[in-house]
Amino acid sequence: MRRIPLRDAHTGMELARAVYNERGDILLNFGVRLNERYLQELGQRGVRFVYVEDPDTDDVVIEDVISQRVRLMATRDLFRVYSALQQVTEPLQRADAAQRRRAMHQRDFAARVRELPGWEDLQRDLEMVIEETMGVETFNGITTLRAFDGYTFVHVLDETIVALLIGRRLNLRREQLRELAAGCLVHDIGKVFVPKEILNKPGRLTAEEMAQVREHPRLGFELLRTMRPKELLANHVAYQHHERQDGKGYPRGLRGSNRVVRDAVANRTSGGIILHAEIAAVADVYDALSSDRPYRQALPPDAVVGTLRESAGPHLNREMVRAFLDILPVFPLGTEVLVRAGPRVGHRGVVVQVAPDQLDRPVVRLLFNARGERLPKPIELDLREEREVILTAL
Repeated sequence: MRRIPLRDAHTGMELARAVYNERGDILLNFGVRLNERYLQELGQRGVRFVYVEDPDTDDVVIEDVISQRVRLMATRDLFRVYSALQQVTEPLQRADAAQRRRAMHQRDFAARVRELPGWEDLQRDLEMVIEETMGVETFNGITTLRAFDGYTFVHVLDETIVALLIGRRLNLRREQLRELAAGCLVHDIGKVFVPKEILNKPGRLTAEEMAQVREHPRLGFELLRTMRPKELLANHVAYQHHERQDGKGYPRGLRGSNRVVRDAVANRTSGGIILHAEIAAVADVYDALSSDRPYRQALPPDAVVGTLRESAGPHLNREMVRAFLDILPVFPLGTEVLVRAGPRVGHRGVVVQVAPDQLDRPVVRLLFNARGERLPKPIELDLREEREVILTAL
């Protein structure tokens, strides 16, 4: 299989991976052959890339980190929880922050949010997601094909998976991984108080709108304290995931140490950012860079890696970014690439192999010449040996 821009897809091509909507439901499953109606609908829904079968890359198999069954269960349960919560909190969207906080501490409100449908099922899903990430050594990037419709539950799950992989790389204990996943699944829960027209606004936010958005970590923390008061560390992921190492984040301007501080309680009481929230911040930024947003398109994978490196230190915890980049290929399996320098400049191909010890030097199978014509026979370049070759992702 290979990943291609939707504009290059044509009728008769066979999907190699399913395409999901914002609730995690399958729009088009793998094995479906594209036709004009499907192509038009995917374009209207904001899908920009698809994975297709290709006889010259039929040996390239891209596995998701978690099974389709667990993914569907988790995203649907997330949708149930958030939908029920939005009904409970909708009257508070136009209230000011103080009014919202007062309402969240009222007894009837607490009773309603603690009995949300899907909440218990989500805890079961959480354990299955953790279990299925345990054996992953190299992350192939976010391969979920999403139809863009604002903030999605597929995004929440993908971000949780990334955080768990970073946590495993840092050798966190199972209980710490559970706390991390429990925090990441609802880290943006405070956005239920922010009007959708603000969250999905394609242009620049006004100062007033930005102030509303910046309240979501604090409101999310207050809401989670009402919903699950015993989950102290997990709740602080919602509170702190927008803090920065240099103290310029929000809502409290906490500072980080750019080290892995494993005593989360000590870090919280000393005014620092807890480990779980620092990991969540890396996962959040990675997913944001890799995803289409109302105001910009997703960055290609090599640009994502470069931006993460630049963000390490002032914004993101340097040690955690390093741990993540130790398992993240610069050019993931199945990525379409262009030879930018070296032999066969201008040729296009697909990444067919990634070596865990050299994540920036993949094996590429060239399929098209510099004029865009299909090669009669594919040519393989092993960048571990072809050191002068420079690629760029398409």
